[in-house]
Amino acid sequence: MADRECDRCGKNTPVKELGRKVGGDYLCRNCKIKTRVEHREKTINDAGISEDLRELKNKYSREKNSERRLNNRKLRMRESDDNTINEVPIPKGSKIKKIIKHTVCYLTMQERQSFFRMLLSRGVSAKDAKERIQRLVDSQKELREELGSKSTSEDEIKSRQKEFLEELWT
Repeated sequence: MADRECDRCGKNTPVKELGRKVGGDYLCRNCKIKTRVEHREKTINDAGISEDLRELKNKYSREKNSERRLNNRKLRMRESDDNTINEVPIPKGSKIKKIIKHTVCYLTMQERQSFFRMLLSRGVSAKDAKERIQRLVDSQKELREELGSKSTSEDEIKSRQKEFLEELWT
């Protein structure tokens, strides 16, 4: 085969490997690679996108690593002896909440605070007001238990406790 010198480094290389002209010169393989690398660096620096390229590279490597981890995990799952065919999978999902009975029997936090302020404005000390509110809550519990033991209906118990609270506010 015919050989020709590289216009940049001067090495004798076959014409087949020289290929097309690059920038008006016939270049060998190594010189072509060098010119591509230099041109790439020059365009990146001129455009000022090196930070963006670094971020993209990091994002790409993170995605690739997560895929690799997922594949390794799948392989381990297949190979492990723990996963047998007879084993029943445990379903995951939302758990059913226990039904909480909300009654009108106890004072809410806002009612306690407003009652506490009312007692303070009437001249009762803070300590006495707290004790009074606690006694009120205890008496509501006792009323509820007492009516429950007499086998009264839930609606009647609620109405009695509402009356009890209304008497308190007047």
